[in-house]
Amino acid sequence: MKKRVLKGTLSIIVLLSVTMAAGSIGATETKIEKPEWAGNKIGYEALDPDYVDVDYGPMIVSGKTAISLFKKITLAKSGLPEMISVKDNKIISGPVKLLLENEKGPILYNVSDCKLTQRGKSAAEGVAKFAAGAVEVEIKSQFEFDFTVRYLITLTPKRKTLLKRAALVFPMNLDGEKLCLYYKEGPDKPEAGVDAQKRRVHKTIKEDDYDQIMPGFCSIFWVGNTNYGLSWNFESARGWNVVKGSELQYDPGTNNMTINFINRATELSQPVTYKFFLTPTPLKNMPKNWRTWNYAWRGTPEQKIDRKLINQLIYWSSTWRGGGYNPQWVRNPELLKRAAQEDAGMNKANYVIPQLNTWQMTWEAEDGSFYVLEDKYLKMLCEKYARTPGMKGREIDIPEDAIYFKNIEERNRVLGPASFPNAKIKSTGVTYDVVFAPEMADHMLWAVDKFANEYGVGGIYYDGINPQQNYSDWAAWTDPEGNKRPTFHYEWQRELLKRVRSVVKKADPNEMITAHQSGTRPASTLSLCDVIIPGETFFYWYHEPEKRDASSDGDFYYAHIIGDIDNVKTEFFHRQWGVPHILLPEVRGKDSRIFPKPAKGTRTMLAYTLHFDMLYWPTMCDTGEIFKLYKIRNAYGMADTSEETIEFIPYWENRVFKPSDRNVKISYYDKVKQHEPYTSYDIRKKYLVIVSNLQFGGAEFNITLPAKLQKVKIREMQANKEVVPEKGKFSCSLEAYDFAIYEVTGELLEQSKGTW
Repeated sequence: MKKRVLKGTLSIIVLLSVTMAAGSIGATETKIEKPEWAGNKIGYEALDPDYVDVDYGPMIVSGKTAISLFKKITLAKSGLPEMISVKDNKIISGPVKLLLENEKGPILYNVSDCKLTQRGKSAAEGVAKFAAGAVEVEIKSQFEFDFTVRYLITLTPKRKTLLKRAALVFPMNLDGEKLCLYYKEGPDKPEAGVDAQKRRVHKTIKEDDYDQIMPGFCSIFWVGNTNYGLSWNFESARGWNVVKGSELQYDPGTNNMTINFINRATELSQPVTYKFFLTPTPLKNMPKNWRTWNYAWRGTPEQKIDRKLINQLIYWSSTWRGGGYNPQWVRNPELLKRAAQEDAGMNKANYVIPQLNTWQMTWEAEDGSFYVLEDKYLKMLCEKYARTPGMKGREIDIPEDAIYFKNIEERNRVLGPASFPNAKIKSTGVTYDVVFAPEMADHMLWAVDKFANEYGVGGIYYDGINPQQNYSDWAAWTDPEGNKRPTFHYEWQRELLKRVRSVVKKADPNEMITAHQSGTRPASTLSLCDVIIPGETFFYWYHEPEKRDASSDGDFYYAHIIGDIDNVKTEFFHRQWGVPHILLPEVRGKDSRIFPKPAKGTRTMLAYTLHFDMLYWPTMCDTGEIFKLYKIRNAYGMADTSEETIEFIPYWENRVFKPSDRNVKISYYDKVKQHEPYTSYDIRKKYLVIVSNLQFGGAEFNITLPAKLQKVKIREMQANKEVVPEKGKFSCSLEAYDFAIYEVTGELLEQSKGTW
């Protein structure tokens, strides 16, 4: 019997003239069905210079200084930063220098002035123009509402001229231990595992380590310490002419971070512009009472949520989506809305992987019926903006008598909301790996708006805020040595996230954009998010066999991967970034399944990460250990009040609770009393003390208490057991890579600020 065919799909047929992006294959004309979402302007208000963000507020321009929140940048006459500060910490020790050299040596130049002009409530632009020998120099600095500065440095030769060097030098103001993070350019092929992990680098540079860091070209480069830093994001090295490997250079000895645009003989005959994004960190203030957030994920509508324990939810995509990686295809919106209503009062995030787009889904039933849902306009855009054409998925052989659905609603009516996943109905999709140009962003924004304003899931869990390298023909370029090189589309990624941010915050200012970005910290896109999820870099296949297999049962997996706890300061600590960190645990092995007895592996992970004041997403581990931690934190109380605020002192700043064993690390929370002038001082103290034995072997040791603390009471919170101190100390015994959490209360006498 011949099957029924439903004619038509998404909307009316129109004639479109499709203009390709710069560098693409040109224009084509084709008849195509234009869906309702195409060309929408949702969230475009965030691209206006007058847009005022709920977290950043308006920008202030005073003379040659731009101010946003606690951050300031003052421009020198050259248009480059003369001073950058966050929370009164100076990030650079002096003006940024532009170095130019020709065959005769350094080119001397005089700069007259730089103009910094307010361009809207939350935008400003600095412009400086000057002559340097036979080269005209223009330096533009464009400040945006998140206090990311887009720098455009244009060199225009008056005549054909030879340059031997063009470089920027940022004199960093860093003492003692320094931190560095970078993301190296990858090859022209799909890549994951150990090779990809080697390109995502986090370095902790000890005081006596002066080895120069020269990773070559990186789309992300950040230098700082555990309090502040400076981030550079580059879209490409197009126009650079550099000895390979010397593009970016940080010297811990001199503290100079150098960007070499040119460092070998280069003839300039036409203008060349160098573009990068500059972002000081921390990005913004931490949200109010963020330490009270307890995360879980809603996997099914029937899943029971302990609302006394959980207050943050991530709605997992495979449960709610109607097919593949298409945020608009929701198979049961009514059930989704009902679940969101049940979760009222919680922050809720809709999981999306924006770079993956499914334009076609098919279903084959047991009786042979074949169904198709597709968006050919989306397919056209996916083909146009494909990042990796080889990853578009296989073409599906569709029979002539296939039944075509007009939209997702019709698909749901015919197949039913429970048919995906369903063993009786086989589903297949065609998915592209794409770059989010504005036309592609329109597709996602339509869905974001629906989730926020119609379904009741206001937040976004955004998997991947760092643009990946794009070697497609329309985006790649060839360097002076003849090598094919990629582009990283930060401009488009920022535009997408600005629009998403506006939609989310307009619907509910308290909802959040969650950035899943485990391997990198692109500050110019992280600045548009509210929290970040690191941790996936500890996935089994991302590490060398000698590390990942050193703990066959998984008990000490994290110990072998991390080693020295200082190695993860850049990746885990929130203070230098200004956004909460939610750890995604990876207590799983070569079969990608959680280790058979995950409790010890989870505790090893916690023994390390509890010292970074993190939050946790309970998955890929023994979640029971995470829920125990939630209860302990709730019992202590992690919310700031009008009477007291919560402060966290990490192990490297701890001078109060001192262990007798150097392999034991201690960090603690302190409830700091707020006092009005001329009132009696409340001497009661309440600490939550985290003690970890980070060594292979058990340890028995003593912990010294604050010298002025009297009437001390101590309770080990996991065992709920009282501990009796003796002579200002108490004893502790821990197995290898295990931890204890103590609540320590008492009265602090003769308190003097900063001393004990």
